[in-house]
Amino acid sequence: MNRRIAVTALLGVGLMNMISCAGEEKEAGLMKEIVALRLSKKELKIKVDSLTRDLNKCERVKVNRWFTPQGYEEVQLKDLQIENPERHIEEALRKRQDLIPSLVNTTENKSFEYQDIQVLGANWVVALLSDGHTKVKVLYNYTIDATGVVNFNLLDTEDF
Repeated sequence: MNRRIAVTALLGVGLMNMISCAGEEKEAGLMKEIVALRLSKKELKIKVDSLTRDLNKCERVKVNRWFTPQGYEEVQLKDLQIENPERHIEEALRKRQDLIPSLVNTTENKSFEYQDIQVLGANWVVALLSDGHTKVKVLYNYTIDATGVVNFNLLDTEDF
C-alpha cells in the first residue's frame, strides 16, 4: 500500500511538472505572440506616419465648382490656345499687384499678397488677400481680350 501511495505521489508530481512545463511553454508562446504583435504595431505606426507625411506633401487638387469653361467661353479660350483657363486667369491676377485695392492699408507697412483666388464663372474672380495679420476678400470682374490678355475691374472688397 505504501508503494502504491508512493507511485501515485510520484505520478502526481510528474503530471504536475508536465502540466507546469506545458503551461510555461504556452506562456512563452503567448509572450512571443505579444512581442510580434507589438513589433507589428510599431511597424504599422511607422508606415502610417510615413504615408501621412507623403500625403501632406502631395499637392491637393483644388476643385472649383463655380468655373466650368463650357460653351462659348471654352471655344473662345481654345481659339486663344489657352489650355487651362482657370490657371491663366489666376496667374494674370497674381501678376497684377496694382489691382490690390489702395483702401487696403496695413498699420505695419506690410504689403498684401494674394492668398487664394477662385474664378467664379466666365465673369468674376474672388481673391483672398492677406498681409499676415489682416485678411480682405476682393471681387473682380474680368474679361479676356482677343490676344488672351485678362483685364480686371475691382467690384467690391470686404474684411474677412
